[in-house]
Amino acid sequence: MHIKFENSRKDFDFLKSYYLKKDLYKRLLVLIALSLFVAISKDVDQPFILFNFILKFIIAAIVFLFVFSLIPYLISKIKFQKDFKTKSLNELQTINLKEDGIDINTKEEKLFWRWETLNKADIIDEYLFFTLFTNKIYIIPLKFFSSNNEAINFLGIIRNGILKVKGQSRERKIRNLYYWGLVGFLPNFGVIAGIILIVKGFKYNNTNLVLIGSADILFTAVFWTIIFPFLTPI
Repeated sequence: MHIKFENSRKDFDFLKSYYLKKDLYKRLLVLIALSLFVAISKDVDQPFILFNFILKFIIAAIVFLFVFSLIPYLISKIKFQKDFKTKSLNELQTINLKEDGIDINTKEEKLFWRWETLNKADIIDEYLFFTLFTNKIYIIPLKFFSSNNEAINFLGIIRNGILKVKGQSRERKIRNLYYWGLVGFLPNFGVIAGIILIVKGFKYNNTNLVLIGSADILFTAVFWTIIFPFLTPI
């Protein structure tokens, strides 16, 4: 199965929007967790002041929001503007789906990506796209398909190819990640482990990892809430 298409500058406006929204809920969850970690960090001889806690949380959230959202967006914007000018990204491309990967041909180059190198594929708005683990992304406007069924079949073949190589190691990786939950019994360090587990939980669509990671973060907050009064001089 193959498709011939070409991209326009308008298509790359979609890419900039995609990178801004990419994994938004995950980034927001990590942002909140890190902001809480910064907010609860204080010297043991200092009393808990709600106003200071809220202020530190807000400042940390603004900083992390800048890091997790604005900077990646600006980098992607600059990158795509540069690529559009220097690499003729709007030239005609042909993508062939093969048994062991994807063959991409343009006037300038011929590339072959094995299923192991592909990260994800999806249809959003009027575009079908797939990404590599290097964050390289290919977008195909749906208008170049003869029908919606053809686009869905095209996407299905790519996803099945990705799942074919991912499914073999997925369960093993998830089982190994469960051991990270034990780090949650170490205050503060558990927050880091919790963030990792939450991110991995969303990545693997595993509710248990998300719950364990959230419990790790909550344990640190509860620990310092309970233990702090005993550390504060009367």
